[in-house]
Amino acid sequence: MGGAISIILGAASPGHAALAGWAVGANGTIVNTSDGGSTWVTESSGVSANLNGVQFVSSVSGVAVGNGGVSVHTTDGGLTWATTSTGTSLNLNAVTFFDPLRGVAVGADGVRIRTTDGGFTWISAGSSTTATLYDIEATGASSAIAVGAGGITVRTTDFGATWSAPVDALPASTNNLFDAEPVAGSSTLLAVGAGGTVTRTTDGGVTWSTIFVNPAFGDLFDGQSLLSNQFLVTGATGQVSRSTDGGVTFSAPATVVPGALFDLEFIGGLGLAIGASGTTVRTTDGGATWGAPIGASSFDLYAVAVATGQTVPEPNTLLLIALGIIGIAASRRPSS
Repeated sequence: MGGAISIILGAASPGHAALAGWAVGANGTIVNTSDGGSTWVTESSGVSANLNGVQFVSSVSGVAVGNGGVSVHTTDGGLTWATTSTGTSLNLNAVTFFDPLRGVAVGADGVRIRTTDGGFTWISAGSSTTATLYDIEATGASSAIAVGAGGITVRTTDFGATWSAPVDALPASTNNLFDAEPVAGSSTLLAVGAGGTVTRTTDGGVTWSTIFVNPAFGDLFDGQSLLSNQFLVTGATGQVSRSTDGGVTFSAPATVVPGALFDLEFIGGLGLAIGASGTTVRTTDGGATWGAPIGASSFDLYAVAVATGQTVPEPNTLLLIALGIIGIAASRRPSS
């Protein structure tokens, strides 16, 4: 994932920073935290479809997308959500924004839609592939890469108006790719997927090379870059594994929760994973150890977002780390 991490902090008591965030998931679930993920409250999305991706582009404006072409948006920090017509009934799996107005959502059968007004209206963004796209990652001011079924990837350099011909990042495999993530301090982007697969591009998605495959890791739904060449992955097994060589080798997976984890995000050593049955779990030491799971919902949670705001006042304070990053895709759960 690329772009600037967007966070909003409220008033901080000694040793604790209040961070507002939103998580979305099954059955139209939206939950909100105002204390860094310690407690959560349910918000009404107005829809019952699964919500698979979410992104906030300011402290009050956010967009979530989901099954059946659903899109909902808020302009009051999640107090209310309104539905928006997307022009498609296909499942939408992820959404990313290049700036507060221009964004792209991707999903089933290669569907791509784009907005130029912050998610109030959507138009078709072309169809250079019919492969389901599970994630989209902004890689520059107007560029993005989407990854999906069978290892298919597509690129745009003009805010999603036009797209490259599809490139098969896994020509020797039929494994799906579920997430794309840049490696800190480099031009490398890694994509992770089914069967413990990790593949890499160093030229903006023109060419790819598979650098790691281990079926024992299970399906990998998300990857997260930490320091230079350090990369964490998680997925269907509820385990987390670390690479210190840019994804070439990984440590033995360590179980964090008994169910699937769909998202893993960090600021420095501070991080959060979210997943099945509304589980959230936090770390303060770069994923070396994890706290006890916290139940934010009874429904699966697929994506999390935090809003643009202030800088982190206390670097050692545990934060809710989430999706919702300007230019970062916001979905990890594979759906059709």
